[in-house]
Amino acid sequence: MDRRRFLQVSAVTIAGAGLSACGDDGGGPDIAEEGQQLGTPEEVATAIEEGGGVWYVAEAQTYVVPVPEEHREALAAAVPDAIRPGVEGGLLALWQKCPHQGCRVPWCESSGWFECPCHASRFSPFGELRRGPARRGMSFLPIALKPDAVRLLPGPVDGIEEDITEVDADGAHCV
Repeated sequence: MDRRRFLQVSAVTIAGAGLSACGDDGGGPDIAEEGQQLGTPEEVATAIEEGGGVWYVAEAQTYVVPVPEEHREALAAAVPDAIRPGVEGGLLALWQKCPHQGCRVPWCESSGWFECPCHASRFSPFGELRRGPARRGMSFLPIALKPDAVRLLPGPVDGIEEDITEVDADGAHCV
């Protein structure tokens, strides 16, 4: 193989590896059919408080966020049926993957939004799309709420396209 061909093959291989690093791997988090126990409602509330308003559940690749009373009715009317019970109960689970190309979307503490470091999409605390290039909000995972247990159910369910809550950023953006 001559030098020119070697460089062409290398460039294509490196570009492909780079694109696959931010590509969507499809599917969703690996959650058993019976769901994943998150704890009691009190334990979940404590984890959210200790996480600065969001709880990242690493083994489920999911963020759990509280839904304030003033946003529950509007969000419950907009989300898919499988997501509604969690929202009505005050919790929302968001899959960590950006719907644009699958990068992990971290929580930006200063803005109070989720902000994708790969292509700068921004999402409200409830996963609503605030700025593209993503074309919809973050994907949801269903939550089952019982008086003594909170369980994350298999998903994901596609996020919504509308901006329901119109929550402004708290401060400076991270991306």
